[in-house]
Amino acid sequence: MAIRIISDTSCDLTQELIEKYQLVILPLCILDDEREYVDTVDITADEIYENMRQGKMYKTAQLSPMAIQEAFISVAEAGDDAIFLPLSSGISGTYNTACIIAQDVMEKYPNSHIEVWDSKGTTGGLGILILETAKDVAAGKSMKEILDRLKFNTYHTQYLFTVDDIEYLHRGGRVNGIEKVLGSLLQIKPVLHVDREGRLAPVAKVRGRQKSFAKLVELMGERMADVNFLKEQTVFITHGAVLEEANQLKEMICKAYGVENFYIHTLSATVGAHTGPGLMSVYFLDQKYSGMGDGEHLSTEEIRK
Repeated sequence: MAIRIISDTSCDLTQELIEKYQLVILPLCILDDEREYVDTVDITADEIYENMRQGKMYKTAQLSPMAIQEAFISVAEAGDDAIFLPLSSGISGTYNTACIIAQDVMEKYPNSHIEVWDSKGTTGGLGILILETAKDVAAGKSMKEILDRLKFNTYHTQYLFTVDDIEYLHRGGRVNGIEKVLGSLLQIKPVLHVDREGRLAPVAKVRGRQKSFAKLVELMGERMADVNFLKEQTVFITHGAVLEEANQLKEMICKAYGVENFYIHTLSATVGAHTGPGLMSVYFLDQKYSGMGDGEHLSTEEIRK
């Protein structure tokens, strides 16, 4: 009996990694005034960002219950178990829907176990959770061992990001009208994170694009239990179609902390539709897993508060 990992296209993983770890990635949907698009099938992230620069706006939809059910049944009929990691319940209703579906499928297939896990995040942070979990699966660890480490990683994955145009956060209700006007006039760039409940929350405001990058780098060091651990891991960077700036941030992080391993990817269209072109984000683990049991390792006071 194998353990299959299921997620959605907000995880921002390459096809190479998806195939390497035999991941099941369900496509989310993007909508405009004319039609509905299947993410990565009907439209690409680069197309979304280019269209947004021309003034077009998009909305997103959560995974259909049928798509989730079909994925769960496929795993169960193969006699396997599954861990489903959708984007945060603080952002989407997919997690709650999937819990109901999983219970129904397990009643029909009692020999199969489907664990629906609230990732408390999305994009590169979700990608970290998936890859670390996939490595444990490949190493032959038990479901209990895998979930124990997944629990640790869920609360020790840091999400830091900034946007180039505050307009998109305003449209999504993240900043009010006054903040939008002042931010645009004064070139204020908000720096945000994902809190422990999996919701977007502001952590700083700086003037200018370059200073926002410097703030991201500064916050990375502040949030590490041991800053040397940054050099032992792969730091994830996702961006809203600004690869040159993503490489600039990479060099800043490398210079500050000696990080050598990076994973750089264009931000998924389903997340980028709400944050706009120009978003810059960084994701990393703030503490090394020691293998302790449930509840014994959530001690760092600054974890995603």
